[in-house]
Amino acid sequence: MDEVTIGLALAAVALFLKYRSDTFRSTIVDTHPMILPNQTHFSATRNKGEWAIARNRATPYPSKNHPQFVHNIHESLVKLFATASTSPAFLHKPIPAGPFVPISVSELGAYANEIGCGILHLLGGAEKGAPVGVFADDTEVDAKVVEFAAVLYGFAACLWGGDKAINQENLRKVLTRTEMQIIVVSESTLENVLNIAGQCKELKHIVVSNIKTISQTHTERAKALNVKLHTLESIRRLGREHPHEHVKPETPDVAAILFQEIGADVEGVVLTHLNLSVAISAVYVTLPQQQKIGDKDVCLIRPRGNTAFERALVYALLFAGAQVAFSASNTTFVYDVTSLKPSLLTSSAATISILSAAISSHSAAKAWGFARAKAGKVQELREGRCWTGTWWDSIFLKDIERSSIWNLRESQPTDLDAVETIRAIIGCQVFETFSRNEAGGLVCASAFGDYAKVQHIGYSVSDKPNPHGAVCIRGPAAAKSYYKDSIKSAAVVEGEGWIRLDGVYGELLPNGTLALL
Repeated sequence: MDEVTIGLALAAVALFLKYRSDTFRSTIVDTHPMILPNQTHFSATRNKGEWAIARNRATPYPSKNHPQFVHNIHESLVKLFATASTSPAFLHKPIPAGPFVPISVSELGAYANEIGCGILHLLGGAEKGAPVGVFADDTEVDAKVVEFAAVLYGFAACLWGGDKAINQENLRKVLTRTEMQIIVVSESTLENVLNIAGQCKELKHIVVSNIKTISQTHTERAKALNVKLHTLESIRRLGREHPHEHVKPETPDVAAILFQEIGADVEGVVLTHLNLSVAISAVYVTLPQQQKIGDKDVCLIRPRGNTAFERALVYALLFAGAQVAFSASNTTFVYDVTSLKPSLLTSSAATISILSAAISSHSAAKAWGFARAKAGKVQELREGRCWTGTWWDSIFLKDIERSSIWNLRESQPTDLDAVETIRAIIGCQVFETFSRNEAGGLVCASAFGDYAKVQHIGYSVSDKPNPHGAVCIRGPAAAKSYYKDSIKSAAVVEGEGWIRLDGVYGELLPNGTLALL
């Protein structure tokens, strides 16, 4: 074969790949930035001093359908757990370095119902919305089951929202402030609870999530404090012996109280069942139509994924028939991603950096054409496309696994270069989201096609071309109040129900999208 023939063959291959890229581009292309204005809309009326109000179509404010909306969420959970489905619902790792173990929908339902009935029996005649502590974040499945039980049976789950386990002093503040009778903890937190139980006069029951038997030493110590220790299995038995009907929630009923450390104190945000319902809805409306969650999806929740948004995400995934997996630690996170191959995963600035570093250290990244392939894929992003149908993928990037990522913005913005690397090389979407407890979960998320790097300067309403200011929220997503903190509740709740997100500033762009500063 002469050089001319070889040259013609290579040219033919190049033209074919170019044709393939152009042919499939129109069917796989994401929403282009040029049509972003159609994704949001403005209110027709504005209050004095407001520049504009962006409204969420999914939950108009106000709406006479809110009570039914709340009932539908409760009924959806009841019906889901009433099925005899053997399909996996949760995937967890009893041993961090071990394999994922499935829990079926029917098993999860029986677990939640038995725990709920058992806790109601211990609460006795406690009124609806009685606080029950759930501080077992290092045993995610057990903690989630108790949360489900709270929704099903009408008590309020008190949860910790930090990336680290609650320490002894913060635990004491939560227990004394709520005057709760029951707390569910993991074995690692048990010692801290016993150390402060004498200062928490209302505490009567401590449920330990991840042990089968309780030591005699702990039992005697608890007895001296007039507190009874239980395992979750003993609570399940109690629930089977004392069945109870589900407690149907009303719109203002408290679903959860999310606590977090603020400075030297602990702050609790009260979330109603309406807040929870809206947060679940926000998950569905964030994804575009062509990427709706289905029964083929597996979502990996990052280690200690306990933000308000991630809690709502778990409900949304289960209702859609997807599987939810829980990563044990940052140490095993990349291994969990590569072994499980999830279609969605939640992430943070830290785990995004871990994934970006893993991509850069991949053997395929050391190939001679990788840099050129990345540049080509970045150009695709600049044109509003995030996909895997290019010839760069076919030749250079096919060995790097692909998935979709929910990136949860923390106190510091995520490294944009790391996000761009994941979008370009893996060919998956990274939804930049911002959530706050006061919003019950999601405040805003980046739109499809929103790939440009933008530098923001200035914090004044007089800034040009767009004014900047404090971000406020209102509507069914907004929290009811700060728990037993009337001073702060009054300080942050503006007129007509607006809640100012402390320390959060933004720029509302002409197309209705919010840019956080």
